[in-house]
Formats: sequence, structure tokens, C-alpha cells
Amino acid sequence: MDSLNVDELFADLKRVVAEEKQSDEPTKGDVDGFHDDKLSVEIDDKTEQFQAIERNLKRLPKLQTGFDQLGTNGKQIQVEEQSKVIKIDDPIYILESRKKSDKVKPPTETEKWFTLPKTEMTAEVKRDLMIIKHRAALDPKRHYKKDKWKIPERFSVGTIIEGPTEFYSSRLKNKERKNTMLETLMADDTTNKYFKRKYTEVQQKKTSGKKAHYNAVKDKRRKF
Repeated sequence: MDSLNVDELFADLKRVVAEEKQSDEPTKGDVDGFHDDKLSVEIDDKTEQFQAIERNLKRLPKLQTGFDQLGTNGKQIQVEEQSKVIKIDDPIYILESRKKSDKVKPPTETEKWFTLPKTEMTAEVKRDLMIIKHRAALDPKRHYKKDKWKIPERFSVGTIIEGPTEFYSSRLKNKERKNTMLETLMADDTTNKYFKRKYTEVQQKKTSGKKAHYNAVKDKRRKF
């Protein structure tokens, strides 16, 4: 029984089973109970043979197949999927911001009236802003308070529409309306006459001294 041949082990197993069947058939002596000691000895011998065969079977190399693992792996995967913890990344500050955003209502048209947009700084807009900055030199009959005027961050350009109570003389005709403030001033005859008069006065002052004026200007430059 020390060999590990599979055919021999199965042959021994068949022989033991056949002997066991033969011994199970009752005889006359067995019925009377005279051979009890003989039966017990035979049973002990059979158990020893079975144990020896079982030990030899355990020594045989095991066949490694994946059939048993298929069922267990499927169950393990299901258990792992069920045991996975789903993490929801939803901090508290996001919930608070959502609550605030739900409460905030969009501004109405009357509320937008007090919020001016940021105007794009084009060349035309810059020239109009320069005219507003030096508006004191446009009309001699109007005087403005001297202050450090800066270009506002938010402003809007529009057209003033006169009301029905305004007299005709204070209204502008459609021909007089231009796209920019500079074009409107250049189209006004009264303003053009004033600009020409002031320009000639400045030129007369500069050209009156001729060389003396030039020297005075040079002296002023040397001071800086």
C-alpha cells in the first residue's frame, strides 16, 4: 500500500468492497452468534485497509482546476460590490452657496437702472471724454468748478431727448444731431467762431514778441 499508483489503489478498494459484501451474507454460525470474535477481527482488518487506501489517496498529486474557484470568485465579487462604500463629495459650503443662490432673485429692470455697464474705450469715446474734461474752455459764458476730474469706471453714453415742455429754440434739429460730441461741436457755427477767435488771439500773443517770445520760452524750459 506504499505505492502511489492510482490503478492499484482502485483495485485494492474494489477487492475490499467485494470482501465486505461476502462477509455481510449471514451464515448459520453467524446467526447463532458463535463467531463474534472472528467478525470483529475482520472488521478491524477492513478499517485498516480503508485507512491505508485513504492515506495513499491523499498522497497523490491534486488536480488543480478552476471549476471550484469560478463559483467562489463570482460570490466574492458580488459581496465586494455590495460591501463597497459610495462616497459623496458634497461639502457644506456648497450646500450653503446653493441655498443662497436659490434665495437670490434676478434684478429687475428698475434695479438695473442704477447699475451702469462698463463701456468699451474706443477712440471716439476717448475724444468725447477729453471734451468733457476741458469743457470750461468751450463756452466763455459758462464756468465750472475746478476739480481733478477722472474717467469713471462705469458710464454710459446716450442722447438727451427734449420733453414737450421745452421751447423750440432750446431743441436740436435732426440735422444738428451727430454721432459724437466732437462732431456736434464742429458742426455748430457759434462754437467754430469762438474757437477761431481764441486761436488767433493765442497766435498773436506768440508772434508779437517774435525772438523775445522764443527766448522767454527757452528760459522757462531751463527752469525745469
